[in-house]
Amino acid sequence: MRKLANTIRYASTIAITFGLIISAFTGLPKYTNAAYASETQNAHTPLTAKTAHDISTGRIRLENNQIDSLLYHKPELDPNVDSDGDGLKNSEELYTYVKNGRTYYGYNSHPLIKDSDGDGIDDKTDTNPRRWDISPRDMALFMELVYRKDDYVKKVLDYSKPLTKIHKNRNEYKLMHNELAPFWKVKETYHFGSGFDAILFENVNPAYPFIEQNGVQVLAIRGTESKSDIWNDVLLGTGSNPGQAADIDKLIDTYRQNNTVSNLYVTGHSLGGYLAQRALIRAKSSGASFKIKAYTFNAPKIKGNLFNKWLWETSDFGDKLTEEGYAVHYKVDNDKVIGPIGNFKGAISVGRSGEGHGSRSYFEPRMNDFEGFTVGERKDISGIGRKITALDGLVNEPVIKTDEQSFEPKIKNIDIFENDTLPKVTDYLLNASDIPQGSTITDITDKIDTSKSGKYQGKILLTFANNKFKILIVPITVHKRLADIMQIPTVTAIENKEIKIEKDSSIPSNFDFTPYLSTLPDESKVSVIEQPKTENIGITTFTVEITFKNGSKRRVKLNAHVVKTIKAEVLQPAKKIIAWTELTPSTPIKKKPENPTPSPKPVPTPVVPAPSPQPAPQPDPAPSPEPNPTPVPKPEPVPVPTPQPEIPEPAHPEPDPKPQPQPNPTVPSTPEQENPVTPKQNSQNHEQPAEHNDTSEHNDQEHQSEEHKKSTKTPSAPISSADLNRELANTLKAGENNIVYAGKNNEITLYLNTTSEFMQKLKREKVLKAYAYIYSDPRLLYSPTGTAYVTVYYHENSKPTFKASIPEEYVGNHTIVLIDENGKQVAWNNVLVKQSNSFEYSENKRQNSVNDTLAKTGNNILTIILIFTLIVSLHITIETIKNTKRFGTKKRTRRN
Repeated sequence: MRKLANTIRYASTIAITFGLIISAFTGLPKYTNAAYASETQNAHTPLTAKTAHDISTGRIRLENNQIDSLLYHKPELDPNVDSDGDGLKNSEELYTYVKNGRTYYGYNSHPLIKDSDGDGIDDKTDTNPRRWDISPRDMALFMELVYRKDDYVKKVLDYSKPLTKIHKNRNEYKLMHNELAPFWKVKETYHFGSGFDAILFENVNPAYPFIEQNGVQVLAIRGTESKSDIWNDVLLGTGSNPGQAADIDKLIDTYRQNNTVSNLYVTGHSLGGYLAQRALIRAKSSGASFKIKAYTFNAPKIKGNLFNKWLWETSDFGDKLTEEGYAVHYKVDNDKVIGPIGNFKGAISVGRSGEGHGSRSYFEPRMNDFEGFTVGERKDISGIGRKITALDGLVNEPVIKTDEQSFEPKIKNIDIFENDTLPKVTDYLLNASDIPQGSTITDITDKIDTSKSGKYQGKILLTFANNKFKILIVPITVHKRLADIMQIPTVTAIENKEIKIEKDSSIPSNFDFTPYLSTLPDESKVSVIEQPKTENIGITTFTVEITFKNGSKRRVKLNAHVVKTIKAEVLQPAKKIIAWTELTPSTPIKKKPENPTPSPKPVPTPVVPAPSPQPAPQPDPAPSPEPNPTPVPKPEPVPVPTPQPEIPEPAHPEPDPKPQPQPNPTVPSTPEQENPVTPKQNSQNHEQPAEHNDTSEHNDQEHQSEEHKKSTKTPSAPISSADLNRELANTLKAGENNIVYAGKNNEITLYLNTTSEFMQKLKREKVLKAYAYIYSDPRLLYSPTGTAYVTVYYHENSKPTFKASIPEEYVGNHTIVLIDENGKQVAWNNVLVKQSNSFEYSENKRQNSVNDTLAKTGNNILTIILIFTLIVSLHITIETIKNTKRFGTKKRTRRN
């Protein structure tokens, strides 16, 4: 039975193990997705053009609602530019993240400050560009500063005010103000009855959210100054324990118990340096959890006597800490004060100084040659220090902005005439796309009777995410129509007629507008009230005001074509052309008899097609057949012309000579005619060879082909949404409430001024080709038919419309911009991209399919396990019955 029980227990264990494994696999997708969601909730996204814009407007702020005065309401950053010259792009220094459904921004370093933490190391080189890295230069500065009175120390570290009072006109205090004041503050001061004086400094500035707050502390201990200090020096020299040592021990114990510090550096000069070493020893021997390191300057070593032997052990422990890198000691070679006692073991000599034992030995120009006394751009330690000019643009107190405070509405007045339809009031909130996250706007304007002129108010309800609200007022003016008072002639701009104007110029006051205005009455005066913008070449508009004879006025918009005239170069007169018939051969002609037979008068030769051009003649060429076999009309015989004086052939023939005409076939060939003279390049052949015409035609075709390629090339989009024309904002509406769906074709409507160049062209041609892009990064949107361009046409609602397909992977806030075939911006707006229902359904169906498959797999395996368990149990039962029978048979046999 024991064997049976063990077998059943073993089988049960196997079944349970398999069940647990299957259960784990069945639940895996659920837990995996949860972990993924948890990991990505606060993922950092590098700065984009869209988030840079939102940071500039205050729509995206820091998590505590603090704003950075170098970024808020300042020009938008370009993510792909290194604005501060530290070797890092702006997108590498700023990032955004989402927490509890809201977007915030954070710093890797500051994009406008090359050395964000001020320690002298550029952000790209700095291992932690947001935390100050302590250097010997810093320790020398704090060591010197602690000798001054508390109120003066605070003035030196007050960066909000200039330091006007300079202690003994010493440069080191100007240097402290320029380098330390923006980043360091006094945390605590200590003045004990024993003569112990010290200040605890901290690397902190709440107004600078881009640096780590409270990350580094410096305890600077004052050296010998009062009578009490002199007595402590005497005790040091005799190997006794000074009373101030007990004070530093108590202070370190307090830090350890209260967690006052986290990353502590201790420094001091002379007696202060001795106490700094004692502070290090106390922290390390008491097991303090905070980090600590000591720097000393001209400090005496720790020594004991027969009554204080434990001080020798303390000294040895301090030397061990120095060897391990927890302390750095400096000394001068001409220190007459410390001489009899000696400096700490391992002290670094900086040579002889003009100040000897004095603390100012470490601000002499020679210290620039020692490592750590100059750091990056923090150069000459004897000067006034490095000043970060970018910090001047920062406020000195943290600025907190709520949603209500950060959004500054930009309202445009509404001007209409009597009986005009009142436009949508919310369209006159020009920065509606910049309202705070989670906010909404609603038109709550009271009913206005536009048949009566007067001043009215439009109202927009701005509701914030915290359910607070603000009512924005839009001024509305209904003007009285002058037509009701006097007859105003109707004058319009002549369609498709543009006034040409030179780039960067203006239209003169005496310009004649008559050819550009239809039905302009006589005795009317036209004046320009809004000059065209002529900074860029192309089509623009401007406004003129027409004053009629009866005193009434009308304003008309006209089109202007801005051009740039290129001054033509002065042409040089052409050289005199020598006719072909006047040319004479350059080779000798055989002398004729003295009494030649008079030649008949030349008969005009009929014009025949010119044969193909021949190559330039070479000496004694071999006879070759005519290259062009095309038959030509047989001309009448032409007599041989009278020989002319010989013209010598140039020594260096000109390159690429023009084709030469062939000799008349009816005239007997002479050696001179077989080697005809090459005409000069300035001679003209009035009839071009046939092959030349073919080549020209071929070149024209190639040129036309290239022009066709250029005309069909997809124009480039603006580099980022920051480059979009702000005047075109909200001139495009996608779907309802600017919501589009990924993976679907979306209908997009244009709301453009009818006088714009694009609308004028659409009015003429009815259908236009354009290109749509989506941001953050510009990506071309395809039409429903798959073409790279979209077709703009008049919808049945009489609005210009086009359709574009949004890629499936897009979701969230984006920007859609439309540009024409020439790359000119037409319209743009911010949109919200949502996943389409079909996409969500297919995704859910796919996920359910995966889960169902896993679940069914688990059920099948459980079934198999159950069957396996039953088989094992049945086998065990049968074996048990057999053994029982066998045992019974043996028992009966024994009885017999």
